[in-house]
Parts: sequence; C-alpha cells; structure tokens
Amino acid sequence: MITFITSLYKSEEYLPTYISRAKNFSDTLDSLTIEHEFVIVPNDPSDTEKDQLEALHQLKPKVFKIHPRPREPLYASWSFGASVSAGDILCSWNVDDNRFVSVIPEIVSMMDVMNAIH
Repeated sequence: MITFITSLYKSEEYLPTYISRAKNFSDTLDSLTIEHEFVIVPNDPSDTEKDQLEALHQLKPKVFKIHPRPREPLYASWSFGASVSAGDILCSWNVDDNRFVSVIPEIVSMMDVMNAIH
C-alpha cells in the first residue's frame, strides 16, 4: 500500500484544487488496482477546512483519512501521519503540489525489485 501524507495549515486557498487532484489521483490508482490511502493532517483547521475534508472523507472513508491536530511543526505532522499510516511506501504530498499518477506503477515496480534484491 502507498500512503500519501499531507499536512495542512491555513490551506483554504489551496484545498479545493488539492481535493480535486487527490480524488482524480485516487480514482486512477483504483483503476490500476494500486492500494493506497491519503493520511491528511490538518493543523488547527478552520470550519471551512473541516467541512471540505469531511466531504472528501465521506467519498472514500477507507482512502481519505482525516486526523485533525493542534498546530505543530511540519515534521511533527508528517511523523504523526507516518505513525497512523498503513502503507509500505510513504510519501508526502503538500497541499499545493501536483502529482502525476503515471509514475506510480513504475515506482512500485522499482520498490518490488529493490525488496527482492535485499
């Protein structure tokens, strides 16, 4: 399983685009039968952020996992995200990033080869 960890703080401006990209990314991963999850760690989220993230969670509760936290350093949020993740492969996804799903099967294949070597 691949876990995408996103820490958010004051992200209302970027959240609609992030949600759209994350949904499309997840749908594509589903079509490739690649197991995945998004561990989203909003720091001191606003009511708007809470509402948008809850709506995302309701679309795919087993994929979009929301873990609100008090405001904390970025690395603390990532560490927390890693501690609650189910993934064998962890990666960060900043709220204003764009990810390209076409590279995921290649990365997973490379990881499988590396695991077979070790």
